[in-house]
Amino acid sequence: MVNGHVYPQVDRYPLNTKYRQRILLFENLGNGTFREVGLQAGLTGERCGRGGAYADLDNDGHLDLVVNNMDDAPLVLLNEGGNGNHWLRLALQGSKSNRSAVGARATVTVAGRRAIAEVKAGSSYMSQNELVLHFGLGAATRVDVLDIRWPSGLRERFENLPADRLYSHTEGKADLP
Repeated sequence: MVNGHVYPQVDRYPLNTKYRQRILLFENLGNGTFREVGLQAGLTGERCGRGGAYADLDNDGHLDLVVNNMDDAPLVLLNEGGNGNHWLRLALQGSKSNRSAVGARATVTVAGRRAIAEVKAGSSYMSQNELVLHFGLGAATRVDVLDIRWPSGLRERFENLPADRLYSHTEGKADLP
């Protein structure tokens, strides 16, 4: 979570807030709860954050973070730790729908569990996440079903896809895997 007060003058007054604040990083525990792990990740400094975005900057399958800061350099957090879990990334391109595939929704099913992601524009204040969809698969080495619903109304289904890959798919073409 990117933090920072709107007005730098807030530091002059005895309020319960500051202009520069520590970035908060949360770990999904997989049971509907989260744990704040920013200090363990080395996020100790205070900044006036204005936007945060995620992308796989080094194409290793791990999402990295970029934070825009007011009156300061951007902060790039490369996710190099890795936990040994598997993933699937999906780059979509519309043909009948818009070219960026904004509004396309993908659902992956692995061992009876489903995860849903949607291509979105304007994902955060003063920043934009990567348009590639990312699915964490845990220990699973294959995706049982990938279902894509396009803004045009087209629905496509692919089965038995190997994990740890970036798949590129154009709407209406049978180009997976």
